Amino acid sequence: MIRTKSMLTEEEIRSSLTSVLRDGITTQIMLILTGGIFLISYTLDLGGNNVIIGLIVAIPSITQLIQIPGIMFVERFRNRRKITVFAAGLSRLFLLPIAFIPFIPFDIRIPVLLIIISLHYGVGAIGNCSWDSWMKDLIPTEHLGRFFSRRMTYAVAFGIIVSFFTGLMIDYWQAYIPDQKLIIYSFLYIIGFIVGIIGVLIVSTIYEPSMTISTGKPRIRKLLRAPLNDTNFRLLLLFLIPWNFAINLAAPFFVVYMINILQIDLFLIVIFQIFAQITNIIFFRIWGNIIDKYSNKSVLLIVCPLFLTGIIIWVFTTASNFLLTLIILVLIHLILGISSAGINLATLNIGLKLAPKGSATSYLAVRNILIAIAAGFAPLVAGILADLLVGVKFPFINYLDVIFIIATFLGVIPLIILARVQEFGEVKESTVLLEVITQMKNYFRLLPVSAGVRQMTHLPSTILRNNNSSKSKNKHRT
Repeated sequence: MIRTKSMLTEEEIRSSLTSVLRDGITTQIMLILTGGIFLISYTLDLGGNNVIIGLIVAIPSITQLIQIPGIMFVERFRNRRKITVFAAGLSRLFLLPIAFIPFIPFDIRIPVLLIIISLHYGVGAIGNCSWDSWMKDLIPTEHLGRFFSRRMTYAVAFGIIVSFFTGLMIDYWQAYIPDQKLIIYSFLYIIGFIVGIIGVLIVSTIYEPSMTISTGKPRIRKLLRAPLNDTNFRLLLLFLIPWNFAINLAAPFFVVYMINILQIDLFLIVIFQIFAQITNIIFFRIWGNIIDKYSNKSVLLIVCPLFLTGIIIWVFTTASNFLLTLIILVLIHLILGISSAGINLATLNIGLKLAPKGSATSYLAVRNILIAIAAGFAPLVAGILADLLVGVKFPFINYLDVIFIIATFLGVIPLIILARVQEFGEVKESTVLLEVITQMKNYFRLLPVSAGVRQMTHLPSTILRNNNSSKSKNKHRT
């Protein structure tokens, strides 16, 4: 395995950035095959109820609390590549036992699934802690928006293909082999495991800049207290915590809503998700350019209210005929696709940007831990509330609509706090909207696939050229 180096060459950075892009693809494929829609569908077919769905969705967030000891592990061991590779490899090994759950007695299937999922995400949380700090030091700050927009674009593009054929395969299998309908999930998890291990091998080729020299023995209380004592970063946390609680009340139950309330086939649900992902691809680039030109906060003040609009519109999907329901679902997934692209990019980048160099491990781990508590607690609350409300009669709405309404109102509150966060490059929302229109015009003008592929392929070297030119300018200044 490659050692850490105090200074990386151009070629080492270029190859590392390429590997980060490739890892994004393998990770996305693994997550699609073993999580999201297909994990929820698998859980429902295994006999899970709303509370179990809430718990399944909450586990990835709750297990992020393991990042607390992970901070100390990273600070003392100080080799983030080895930690990431070991944790990711061990975490992905737990995907294999999930493939064999259909072959064990019915009564213990759900408990076994919960235990293995917890181990999978729990071990992976340690790797996440070291990965975030590693990427902070590897990727030039001024290009974070564009780089991660390309990484997400690659990942989502491949994810669309995988989602389409996987959804088609599950519907076909369960239609023609209904007495063995769970076996198809075994194949998904075996393939997901193989792809995940390939991703670990790719990560092992990424070079790591050496961590800054530690002064004294690191203490967990001091490391955890540092981001909380930073006024601006504390405001960011005060936005992210209630925001993630609000959206995670609703988002995990979008698929449940379509399966149980609207009774839509899984393949059609996958088509809606693919539509949202195509929208993601278009707007990853747009939001990434705007983030690098202005700020993450300016984008968040646009996309967060838009995402809340997408949540509240679910209430209207059952108040009409099926054709109108489909049209409303298209609108919802369009809105969620546009807004989630901006939210995913901006919330990732703003944490990386505001975390001081040299202290990124503790800052980003504290962010992840507090978000995890909120995002993990929310679906549990929503699942319990859904089971309590499932038999209650409401005029014009159903029990999941009530949860979506509550989530929308709760999501407005953190936006007031976001307005107080300070970030260099902030502009008014009207400026961002005008820039979105300009970026969309430019995007559709350059729509041919060859141009997009050429630009994405040359991204790492472009970053290097820009980064090196900025360094040379700084040298001339000094």
